[in-house]
Amino acid sequence: MPKVIELKGKDIIDAYNGDQLSRNFGFSCANFNCDYQETVDMNLFDIFVENPNNISCFVYINNDGKIEGRRMFYKGKQLLDDKIFPILTKFKDEIHYLYGFYGNSDDYFINRSIIRKVMETYGNGIIYMDHGYIDNRQFKRDRVYWIMEIENMDFDEFPSIDYLFVSPELSAFSSFNPSKNVKQWLKDVYDEDDIEFHSAYRFSKSSSGIDFMKHWNQKFFTDDEDNEYVQEDDDIQEEDIQEGFKLKKFKDL
Repeated sequence: MPKVIELKGKDIIDAYNGDQLSRNFGFSCANFNCDYQETVDMNLFDIFVENPNNISCFVYINNDGKIEGRRMFYKGKQLLDDKIFPILTKFKDEIHYLYGFYGNSDDYFINRSIIRKVMETYGNGIIYMDHGYIDNRQFKRDRVYWIMEIENMDFDEFPSIDYLFVSPELSAFSSFNPSKNVKQWLKDVYDEDDIEFHSAYRFSKSSSGIDFMKHWNQKFFTDDEDNEYVQEDDDIQEEDIQEGFKLKKFKDL
């Protein structure tokens, strides 16, 4: 019988292992043991494995015992102060964030089953998603802003994490790329001399990830410049994220 379960620690790696995935799973550059990518650097998953209190993965398992869908799940304390910033989650309260769906995209039921399981497990409050949030089982497509503290971020490289930004100094993920005013507030509150936010996608302390993206595109796509995608480390903040998000204290985020 199909089921949805939550994986933690080393078990999360199974959600990316082609030997554990269904034939209908679909494409993901983070997968391995599959026809388009046989191996990956297993150290990429260390941040998932070593943060069982903050990071887990919900997977849909089909009748054959194979994983047919996955969504990563993050939780951690809100580092922004709701008395200063117009945010939904109160200062130091736990944030719940459900990361994008990967798997059999032709079967909408799989994704809904995962979301339903997450709501059953963590439904007492807001569940943030990539383009909005769930509140009292109702999805709202509004801009959401949070900075989530996690226990351990001392890793040389990260897996393919879209949408989020990372601050090694705060040991935190963020749903946006803060402006200098917010960074200054964070420096003052958390007594840090320097705070930076980078794209979490394949983040590496020693590299911007550009070399990886060039190699990956050359291997799996064409050499046509129109099809080549290179993601700059700090160049993916969305302008519309900055617009309209006004602070009670600061003029611009």
